[in-house]
Amino acid sequence: MAETLCSDRNVSFAQTFRYQYIVSPDKLDLPGFTSVQCGSQWVASGAALRRVMLTDCAGNSFGVCLGVAVDHDGNLPEEALQQGFDSRSPEARDALEECLARLSGRYALIVELGGITYFYCDPVGMIGAVYAPETRRIAASTFLCIDRPVEWNPLYDRAEIEVGEGSYGLSHTCDAHVFRLNANHRMALDKFETTRFWPKPTDKFTAETNDYDAIFDEMIDAGRKIMTRMTSLGPTSLPLSGGNDSRILMSLATAPCLQDVTQIFSHINTYANRRDAHVAASLCAAKGVPFEVHDRKILSAPRYVRRLAARRYQVASGALAAVPKEIDNGLFLHVKEDSIVMRGHQTNIMRGQYLVTANPEEWRKPRWQIRMMSLVGNGKFNAEVAQRFHADFKKHYDDLPANALERSADFIFFETLVPAALGVLFPGQDHAFYLSPFNSRRLVQLSMQPDTEYRLTNAPTTDFLLRADHELAVLPFAYELPADLNETPEAFEKRKQRVAQGLARFEGLFGQPAPIDVNEIAPLATSTEA
Repeated sequence: MAETLCSDRNVSFAQTFRYQYIVSPDKLDLPGFTSVQCGSQWVASGAALRRVMLTDCAGNSFGVCLGVAVDHDGNLPEEALQQGFDSRSPEARDALEECLARLSGRYALIVELGGITYFYCDPVGMIGAVYAPETRRIAASTFLCIDRPVEWNPLYDRAEIEVGEGSYGLSHTCDAHVFRLNANHRMALDKFETTRFWPKPTDKFTAETNDYDAIFDEMIDAGRKIMTRMTSLGPTSLPLSGGNDSRILMSLATAPCLQDVTQIFSHINTYANRRDAHVAASLCAAKGVPFEVHDRKILSAPRYVRRLAARRYQVASGALAAVPKEIDNGLFLHVKEDSIVMRGHQTNIMRGQYLVTANPEEWRKPRWQIRMMSLVGNGKFNAEVAQRFHADFKKHYDDLPANALERSADFIFFETLVPAALGVLFPGQDHAFYLSPFNSRRLVQLSMQPDTEYRLTNAPTTDFLLRADHELAVLPFAYELPADLNETPEAFEKRKQRVAQGLARFEGLFGQPAPIDVNEIAPLATSTEA
């Protein structure tokens, strides 16, 4: 089906799917793809997708890793798994899954263990992981899974989704018979059956306040090693906004690591983005690194280039949905081609972004959670929509193990909303390789552990930044800026008040003196013009 859609839309298959893959029991001959065999399966991948064969400590070949992944020690999978991992041990699967808990990035692993071929992917499926029982394929996007015309999913309004109203969610795709894999399930490809493998029963998702120092320290240590290794793999790009997530990533980049980032930039598509760029420029000025502004009013691309890119995105995303603004207006062309683009996704778990309330009783109520999944257009959610998706929601909720129920709403959004968004958005882009360096299962677990009331105040962002890089903690966020961007002293006072609150918590949380004196904080003298 993918080749047919490419032909119909006059786009190159090899270009459109250059960062994608298919795992199939049959060897497939596809333009621009090459194949390797792993156990009972054939793994075909596009020319731009990183592919590495995996060997264990004894030199035995047992699988393949697709994409980019780095563990908490800064090791790539092919390095980590050569250090004591025995693929022929009866405990090999458990040992591999322990390794996966500390692996960040956008990746898939296809491995043969104990005579069974398994598929695993990154914690939110941003590599793209959808499967079709009829063809017994698992692939990065829907149209690679099927050879027939699309059978449109009757639960959704296709026309609305194509113009950006609503989205395919839960385990659904645009095709009624192709499903999105729960990224915390393994798939036994020989039987085409899925089984949850994370979290493990011993994993804890709550913590005492006196453990917060260890939680933050582990997150910072792992994040720095991951960021440092990713920037060594080739050209890297860091999009900066005026919000929390990208600033957290920047705080994890040591000075040498930040210097190694190929480009730091902001896209300006809206007035809000202009405010983002203003803040991002102040961050780069503070760290003494170059900063690029990609303004749609100044930079663009010929109409035919933008239309061609939009057609490729719609096919590659596997949804024929509305295209991102950066593709529609051509700003994506100013991102370094074939770079690893490091996005701040999953850092938002730290501040409970998707939680409406800290009351666990409310987390058992499906209606508000279904509404937040944006399965229908604005203003169109009602009782009928809630009922339509209730059974699928319940199926997912009932699949959560007992320890995950301690943070059930976090898990619902982490395992449904986020994969449905990033598992479409990231595979849809063929210009560069987008990922999150802060998404290992262990980092997600640590992010959920602090008290939910504390998380919902957004205090963790300030506290994390004060511990990781207090120089970035004191600079205003976009939401603190006044309408007139030149009135930065007012915004700075708001930030100073929040930092003072964070400093007041610091000694109690971390048992250490505060890193700065709030009375010594002064606004930057440097210009923040973007």
